[in-house]
Amino acid sequence: MAYSNQGKSLRLVQQFGPGLEKRIREFLGWRSGRIVFADILGKQYDVQVDSCFPNTQSPQAFVSTTYCNPDKPGHSNENKFQLKVGELMLLKARYPDIRSILVLGGK
Repeated sequence: MAYSNQGKSLRLVQQFGPGLEKRIREFLGWRSGRIVFADILGKQYDVQVDSCFPNTQSPQAFVSTTYCNPDKPGHSNENKFQLKVGELMLLKARYPDIRSILVLGGK
């Protein structure tokens, strides 16, 4: 039963998550892309963001979107929320003045 419930939750995430990201991006008219969060010894490390303004080279604002609807606490799709919070922290460390919005769908 637990496996079946987790499967249903995962299918909902796969069904509604990308659509939610796309609707937010289209509403804002912003683009997605990769933003550099660290330069270490000449190597750049970046993170994929769902929506960014005005561009990925000089970001002033970004929106991170996820759909999270776990059937029980600690389910893997709940971890997507934690990944989004981590993304926010990486970008705030590199760009302290960046504006950030976290959009959550689901429970």
